[in-house]
Order: sequence, then structure tokens, then C-alpha cells
Amino acid sequence: MENHLFFIITSIFILFIIYFLSKKYFIFKNILISLYIITMTIYIVWRILYTLPHGSAISVLLGLSLLIAEIGSFVLSITFYFLFWKKNTKEDKELVELHPNYPTVDIFIATYNESSSILKRTIIASKKVRYPDLRKVEIYVLDDGDREEIALIAKELNVKYIRRDNNENAKAGNLNNALKETKGDLGLFVKSD
Repeated sequence: MENHLFFIITSIFILFIIYFLSKKYFIFKNILISLYIITMTIYIVWRILYTLPHGSAISVLLGLSLLIAEIGSFVLSITFYFLFWKKNTKEDKELVELHPNYPTVDIFIATYNESSSILKRTIIASKKVRYPDLRKVEIYVLDDGDREEIALIAKELNVKYIRRDNNENAKAGNLNNALKETKGDLGLFVKSD
């Protein structure tokens, strides 16, 4: 009994060490995933061979249902861990590496009933965006409130103005409406309140 307890405590201690090392070294993450798969495979085999009920039809049916749910959960977790098996090797690129083919950027400022002073400050701040080629940046005011004063502000600040006739689907509908009318490579959504 004492050896059994020593084995359990040692195993838990080793698992904790592997867990903390997995945060720093990728190989230990794969070791943890492998240990999980081995342990769960042993558990599923044990469940199939030794724990299925043999009594009434209801107990057999419920026991099989639970086993199927456990197997399904195991398969889903293997699928999930498969995504993390390989290290993400996506390389980071700097924007200057795209010179002179910078993507076009559309900045969307959706508005419904925000005050015109706040909206004006938002537009001015959006015009001060830092981007290597400002000719490829377009700013759009998306007016869901059908207010003439907002159209005048957009004209005054030399930004594009898109008015929508209805308020269907609120702000999401306003943004989707604008996406139909614009063609930038990238979209930036700015909150104006």
C-alpha cells in the first residue's frame, strides 16, 4: 500500500513538472497530449471490458449511452489536441515589407444617434491614422440615423458618407451595408461613442 501511494504522489509530481515545463518548452506540451491520449485509451478499453452493466435492458442501454458519450468526448478532444500538436510557425511580417503594394484600408465609423461633436472628433482622430501610404486609406461615415448634419460634417472633413434607409439589424446591418458598397482590402471599425 505504501509503494502504491508513493507511485501516485510521484506521478502527480512529475505531471506537475511536465505541465510547468510545457509552458516554456513545446516538446513537453506534446508529452502531455500523448499522456492524455494513452491514459484515455486505457480508460476507454477498461470501460468497455469491465464496467458495462449486464442486468436489465434499461441499465445496459443507459450504460452503452454513457460509454458512447465518453468515446465521443474522447474523439472530440483528440481532434482539439491535434490542432495544438504542431507549433505555430506563422511568420510575422512588418508592414514595410509590403512596400509599395500596401493593402487598401477602409475605416468605418458607424453612427446612429451619437452627438455630432463626438462624431466629429472621431473622424478627425481617424484622419490622423499612421499608415505608410495614406492614399490607400478611405474613411467612411455610416449614418444609420439619416441626419443631414452628419452628411455636412462628412463633407466638411472630406470623408465618404454612406446613408442607410432603414435600421434593420442595427449596427451590424449598417456595417454590412457599407461592406457591399466599399472594396478595401482591410476594414477597420471605429466606435464613435
